[in-house]
Amino acid sequence: MTDGGAEALDREQLDRLASYFDEEVTFSNHIKVKVGEVDPGYAVLYLDAEEIHFNGNGTLHGGVYTALIDNAMGLSVSSLVGLRTATTQMNVHFLGAVREGRITCRSEVLHRTRRTATAEGRVYDEEGNLREVGHTSGFTAKQKRELIDVLEPYRTHERGSGEPSRWKSDEELVWEGLRPELVAEISFDHITGHRIRHGAKFLRWRDDKEPGECELEQLRG
Repeated sequence: MTDGGAEALDREQLDRLASYFDEEVTFSNHIKVKVGEVDPGYAVLYLDAEEIHFNGNGTLHGGVYTALIDNAMGLSVSSLVGLRTATTQMNVHFLGAVREGRITCRSEVLHRTRRTATAEGRVYDEEGNLREVGHTSGFTAKQKRELIDVLEPYRTHERGSGEPSRWKSDEELVWEGLRPELVAEISFDHITGHRIRHGAKFLRWRDDKEPGECELEQLRG
């Protein structure tokens, strides 16, 4: 998502922003999304599942989840910048189906620069079970292209393929080796075994850190 580097909103401005989302955002009104809470960098949106939200299997349509997450992440970013935002990239992981009741999306801005922001939205059912996870990219398309030059000196020219993605089974996951000489600071949800779950979010390069200082045990701290 992109922003213009403005300051966070005060309480009165946040309340006006919430009212704007509830009353003026046409598509949100169409699918009956409501704002539950908004604070600087944080937003909660919800909807009560109805027949119009269901797919042919009688469960909540993936497009409804995606719209709810996108709106929640957009509101969490807008609450910091006071400007209209645009999603540049978004990924959604579907973890389970919902057939009835209220679903709630909680979104938080994980990182922000002058031009971009990284946000994550999590959808929960009425029992508090996590159903979907969505996040925006910490890299713009331009930054991703620039990474080619940034990483070129560290290439080992070793290549391989990862295990098929359960989200995109037809996508070829190819990796290329790099010398472990760059340190990146990331945020993440949790780890299982030696694996970071739900995706890591790039925050910044850490030129002040030596690679030898970075150990797996730090993730468990």
